[in-house]
Amino acid sequence: MKKNNDMVKRYTLFMFSLLLAGMGISLIALSDLGASAVSSPAFVLSLIFPLSFGAFTFISNLSYVILQVLMLRKDFPKSQYLQLIVVPLAGVFIDLGTQLFGGINPSTYLGQFLMLLIGIVILSLGITIQIRANAITNPAEGMVKALSIKTGKEFGTLKTRFDIFLVVVAIAMSLIAFGNIQGVREGTVLAAILVGPMINMFNKLIDNGLSLLNRVATEEA
Repeated sequence: MKKNNDMVKRYTLFMFSLLLAGMGISLIALSDLGASAVSSPAFVLSLIFPLSFGAFTFISNLSYVILQVLMLRKDFPKSQYLQLIVVPLAGVFIDLGTQLFGGINPSTYLGQFLMLLIGIVILSLGITIQIRANAITNPAEGMVKALSIKTGKEFGTLKTRFDIFLVVVAIAMSLIAFGNIQGVREGTVLAAILVGPMINMFNKLIDNGLSLLNRVATEEA
């Protein structure tokens, strides 16, 4: 019974984290300062080809799952095949966030910038909770986690490098297709730089908070 309750809690936490990530991605895009780093290739592809942003997000996430399986092979946890459930859900939560916050239209650059920062913070918190839930991993984050396992390097550090790589790919595709940069702006670059360190920061804050709660519980006992 305890094991089942623990599983329910972990998967509930995961769904909440996925919702947060979707909200963060939508806020970043709605700031009109560029799509989030992880979404930038899919967004640029949607500008080039007659398929939606969500459709290319679906394709991207599916490719990340396949790459994880190829990288980890027998070490790829069978439970992580449930990432295939995330593939469509991620798009649904992004669309939900767009509907919820679509009426917010900052009239100044400062307003846009604040909206961008809020989106980055929410996205980073969502990813952090997702990792802590230890349930299903978002395909893009699962890709980074696989790289972390293979290289032994810190997740947050690799997350920053991976996001920068995706931004470079998005810029290259945009330049080839349009001759200029579209869908990638300062907000994209800022998200690529900040999300990784923020994940590390949130992890430390959560660890410190849990340690404090444990000390208090021990003293009371």
